[in-house]
Amino acid sequence: MNIKQLETNLITWSQAYYDGTPIVSDAVFDFYLEQLRELDPTNSILFRTGHGYIPKTSHLTKVDHSFFCGSLGKIKDVDSTIWSNEPFIVTPKFDGGSVVAYYQNGTLSVVLSRGNGVVGLDITRNVIHTIPKQIHNKEITAVRGELVVSYETAKKLGASHPRNKAIGLSQSINVNQEELQELHIVWYDLPEFLGTKIKIMETLKEEGFVVPYYRICNSWVDYKQFANKHDKTTTIIPSISGTFPIDGLVLTKCDNSSSIAYKFANEIAESVVKDIIWQLSRTGRYIPVLNVESVFLSGANISRVTANNLDWLTQWKAGIGSTINIIRSNEIIPTLIGVINDSTEYNMPTHCEACGTLLTIHGKDLMCENQNCSAKNQATISMILNHFKSDGIGNTIIDDIISIHYLTTIKDVGEWAHYVELEDLKTNFGSVTSTKIKLLADEICNRKITFSDIFTMANIPSVSSSTIEKLITNVSMTEFIDVFENDNRAIIRSNKWIDCFPTYKQPDNIELYFDRLVELYILFSNQIVEIKQKNQPIMMTYALTGTLSKTRNEIVKEFTEYGCKFVDVNKADVLIAPGPSTSAKYKLAISRGIKIMTEDEFRKFLNKITFPYKFI
Repeated sequence: MNIKQLETNLITWSQAYYDGTPIVSDAVFDFYLEQLRELDPTNSILFRTGHGYIPKTSHLTKVDHSFFCGSLGKIKDVDSTIWSNEPFIVTPKFDGGSVVAYYQNGTLSVVLSRGNGVVGLDITRNVIHTIPKQIHNKEITAVRGELVVSYETAKKLGASHPRNKAIGLSQSINVNQEELQELHIVWYDLPEFLGTKIKIMETLKEEGFVVPYYRICNSWVDYKQFANKHDKTTTIIPSISGTFPIDGLVLTKCDNSSSIAYKFANEIAESVVKDIIWQLSRTGRYIPVLNVESVFLSGANISRVTANNLDWLTQWKAGIGSTINIIRSNEIIPTLIGVINDSTEYNMPTHCEACGTLLTIHGKDLMCENQNCSAKNQATISMILNHFKSDGIGNTIIDDIISIHYLTTIKDVGEWAHYVELEDLKTNFGSVTSTKIKLLADEICNRKITFSDIFTMANIPSVSSSTIEKLITNVSMTEFIDVFENDNRAIIRSNKWIDCFPTYKQPDNIELYFDRLVELYILFSNQIVEIKQKNQPIMMTYALTGTLSKTRNEIVKEFTEYGCKFVDVNKADVLIAPGPSTSAKYKLAISRGIKIMTEDEFRKFLNKITFPYKFI
């Protein structure tokens, strides 16, 4: 790439990264940032915080920082001489979202994202649960930290990366309160406070801030021995459970006069593309995968490399016969980062392998746009079943349900759920699994759902959960019903809808998959309820005991939509239990005359009553 192309790409990639929708991996971004540094060492992008990022979230207030909130410079082994002569402090470099909390006379004033270093976004509302509201040291005016979510939480919530989930939770309007409790901030600096690095870390701990580990290294040799043994992708936080993403270590002079980031080096290998296989995704996108000559890289033999999409592949000209550079991003995913000898032979398909439809280029992707493509239908059906499944039903069982019962359309799912019998299921599944599948079918027929659920199950490409949240906030339940009952797809281009879409893809894709939304609406029209507002009175309190059909989090999420609140058993109107028990909760409920119900009894009861309600 020439300098102009590098500038354009780095700004685009940086904007996407800080908006929580990264286009390339950190390793790819760093590779091309270094390439720009070599070609043009004085380029302004190299010295701009966020490398061209401009905060653009419309629903959050923009606020000026009281100091320049910059990013750290980076160090390589060859630059180590300045760190060799005296001890320095090492802390993990968390891969999350940078934040600053401001205090006035010991009272929390506001929490800002870093933004572009000069202007940040006010995210106080969504992060206040993880920050001391009052501190004793009145000299502290600003505290800097990093928003983080654990790998375990990201996996549980279906996030692509913990960093994306952390940033998304911090900036969301209608945030799930249960998910919000998984968002943490680890604090590492007092920008406007005089003192050594050790003094700063000790002060943070004394004031109740969560801090990372910190280690004194007496020399570069000492540091390298430590760094070589350090996990390159994860670390722990002493006071919080789980493992958290890092992308390097931070080195700070003991007197806190300067800090610099040490990023773990990515090993690069060279190989030749032997063939290109186009894989059909659940959304109808065809994703190119490069079959390359096997090469040993970061402890593994690599023979397949992702090429993201059609546009990515053709920009690189990484066709059959080309010689390419590869890294293993975060030591896991082999990624194309450069082409030495290019080729334009892409072995590109012309028709969909599942339905035979002529493929079209849609944005950056090669797409099958047939709404009734069997591959898309199966993916949507799988999304519906997964939405209602209980613990113990995995993807293999979901695939078997679809195959054995010939579920090929959304309408098929509704008919199957209403008419399938337990004995029918036992023909192909064991007794325990059959019971769980029957419960899944009953849930499809009876569970209350929202329009947020409808959009989620529709499996629309590029329509993220944050976009769905904005739609549900802007558009009322009555309006949604009118849109779907009267096939009013033109409303997608109205200002009320357009304001919810950060990219052109989203309204295009919703319009493209509008019929699917209508089918889902028809299937669940009698079960749709409006999302309960936070200020709505609690309809009923309940407690849980024993082994239930879903995880506790799933149960709480479901009953919250009815306006019910999960509490300790001694404060509950109802105890939900699978049956008689000798548990302490069960005995306490009996002794206090608390109503005891099974899950199914409680659901049936809720479906019969109306708001407001006081249990008698």
